[in-house]
Amino acid sequence: MTILSGPSAHPLFSRCPAMREQLPHVPLGEFPTPVERHEALERALGVGELWVKRDDRSGEVYGGNKVRKLEILLADALRSGAREIVTFGGAGSNHALATAIYGQRLGFAVDLFLTPQPTSAHVRRNLLLDAAFGARLHHSEHAADAMRAAEAHVAEREEVTGIAPYVIPYGGTNTLSVTGMMDAGLELVMQAFQGELPAPDVVYVAAGSLGTAAGIAIGLAAGESETEVRAVRVTSDSVASQGALDALIEETRDLICAMDTSCSCAIEVTPRARLIEGYYGDGYGTPLPAAEEAVALARGEGLTLDGTYTGRAFAALMADAAAGGLADKRVVFWDTFDSHDFGAQIEGLDSSSVPPEFARYFEPDAGPDAAPRD
Repeated sequence: MTILSGPSAHPLFSRCPAMREQLPHVPLGEFPTPVERHEALERALGVGELWVKRDDRSGEVYGGNKVRKLEILLADALRSGAREIVTFGGAGSNHALATAIYGQRLGFAVDLFLTPQPTSAHVRRNLLLDAAFGARLHHSEHAADAMRAAEAHVAEREEVTGIAPYVIPYGGTNTLSVTGMMDAGLELVMQAFQGELPAPDVVYVAAGSLGTAAGIAIGLAAGESETEVRAVRVTSDSVASQGALDALIEETRDLICAMDTSCSCAIEVTPRARLIEGYYGDGYGTPLPAAEEAVALARGEGLTLDGTYTGRAFAALMADAAAGGLADKRVVFWDTFDSHDFGAQIEGLDSSSVPPEFARYFEPDAGPDAAPRD
């Protein structure tokens, strides 16, 4: 296994210099993240070359793909004058946890409006970490209920404090935050240009709220790369669809063009992003045998994946390789899952640390303690 990393932090500001002033940005992560070649996995799977983009190492405190988005969103919150953050997710949401961690770091009070998902050790861990990092947890049975509760909360806080909390959408995805993932796509182009890896033919990445896949595709196109992004759907088709992905790409390119007319407007290569179906299974966060197999295989090669996002994306890669479609391809797997060990932070914490509505996740028969899931 070869490990390499490059010297530049944010190639977006080199490609689109006017955005340095236009785009809100606060440094939270450590970039560029390394790229690794995994020869043993490529031989076992039948892949021409298999590289892993280690966004699990994107932050000293907490990694994963959410750090890149939060550098933009939390900067926008600071610029707005907000003192509180509101966001959403499943009970074990990594986005919610990342927001709690980095929100606290920047001095925000953070409220998380969380909805049910299948129980696992990872869900319990994230709930405890949410509380440990000072977030206030609110339970809702459905996404629509969470939105209504959050709207009421925002109105109440604005009336009390005179300043409305800043609201971050599910997954931290909107056109503003996708620019952070555009930077990631340009980062990969830069690393290929510098010889850290060959120019890839295809990138596999999990697709939840679609912002990561959309941004990477735009960044690759801005770097004049013809790499295809295969975005593996892991959320409901009411959230993730090819039409929604295409629309998000176009809306983000419009925003970038408005910020810097020399940037997205000059992109001649059309972003290549294709939604891959067949890995959502029986619902968000439910066990999927193919994902569990992928998690186990990756673990043997030193990669920590989760069953809800990265495990499903890697399962799609494995299936395409088994069908012979990757034998002559240079493939990048984008690892979006945080790999930090938070055992010390939650030692001694139990269900009494979270509101009673979340006690269901800590009951003896609540669910598996196996592979982590988001």
